[in-house]
Amino acid sequence: MSGEGEARGWTLCLRNIPQVAGVQGGTQTGSELGVVVSAEGNTLTITL
Repeated sequence: MSGEGEARGWTLCLRNIPQVAGVQGGTQTGSELGVVVSAEGNTLTITL
């Protein structure tokens, strides 16, 4: 997904995904719902 403008402090939950191969530009944590990814800057890349 992509967008224009400034994005700060957003979080994405990948439901029913137990793990991802990697995250660049953010952090990942596990939860009972799936992987939770939080952005740290303007660009975030999630490798499944």
